[in-house]
Amino acid sequence: MSFTTAALVLAWLAIVLLGCGFAALLQQVRTLQAALRLPAAARDGVPEAAAALAPTTAERRYVLTVDPDCGYCHDVLPRFRQLAALYATVAEFGILAASGEYPPSTGVDVVVDAPTYHQLAPSWSPGLLAIGTGGVLIDVAPGGDLAALEKVLERSATSTQAAPSRAPTPTEVPS
Repeated sequence: MSFTTAALVLAWLAIVLLGCGFAALLQQVRTLQAALRLPAAARDGVPEAAAALAPTTAERRYVLTVDPDCGYCHDVLPRFRQLAALYATVAEFGILAASGEYPPSTGVDVVVDAPTYHQLAPSWSPGLLAIGTGGVLIDVAPGGDLAALEKVLERSATSTQAAPSRAPTPTEVPS
């Protein structure tokens, strides 16, 4: 084997090793990103604060977390309330804030509780929490675009009419 052939083989081995190392690092980054999506309290298991927001009559409760200093949060609230009125038979709905005054509406429970908000709210506003029976925090997603939630609710409405099944999370993409 000549020197050139040996160098070429070693170069390809180095490329393969670097590729494997990059794949391993990418997997670790994705795992960390998934863990950081959940609020700190949810990373430790079922947070007690989520149990207080657990649905009572439906399988899911969708909670919009709003910050009183977030102007966009106040723009999203009317659309969230419309979705709650349209899909009241599919899921329960709520608004969670640390402070401020939010008028109640039909089908939307308003909870103003700073400790609960700080324990459950994601690092962005508005946030959307999907809470299952028993207070299990199922998913956390950005709440600014309610179109994804509407698609989930539409699918849930048609699937509950056809046959009972699990309700999808807001981040699932309809097929």
